[in-house]
Amino acid sequence: MKKIISVILVVLIYTSCMASNEKKDYPSFYKLYKGSENVVNFRLPTDLMAMFINKKDDKELKQFLKDIDNLTFFIAEDSANALLPMLYEYLPSEMYKDVMIIADSSSDIIFKARDDGNSISEIIMLIEESNSFIVMSIEGDFTEKDIKKFVKAIDTNKVRNTSSE
Repeated sequence: MKKIISVILVVLIYTSCMASNEKKDYPSFYKLYKGSENVVNFRLPTDLMAMFINKKDDKELKQFLKDIDNLTFFIAEDSANALLPMLYEYLPSEMYKDVMIIADSSSDIIFKARDDGNSISEIIMLIEESNSFIVMSIEGDFTEKDIKKFVKAIDTNKVRNTSSE
């Protein structure tokens, strides 16, 4: 009987250790919940984005796009209230630092950055509304200067208007 209890305890300890080692970052959230009901997700090639930037003033933004390794979007509508708390579990504050928060009565736009020591490896733009949210994840090798240029280049009023349509 003691042997059986010992084996059960070892199995329980092992499984709890495995569960605590689960990777909690945005790419893991994306993989886990993509294709869920009321969720639209897609990857956008940066070359395609560069085609829509034609202003001479946006040279810095075009350069920023060249540094992007992966660009994904995750849009949750009716299931947003259930998924948003899960999303925040995969954006731990010790890993993802708030860069900027823009709030008004209808939505919040939150920029987060994942700093891996020497550079920033991921930028998250999260748009939260009452019954939906949109996440844009940008992976690459960025500096703080790159992040500031990117955030400055985004017209948050256009982002708000687009997300509420």
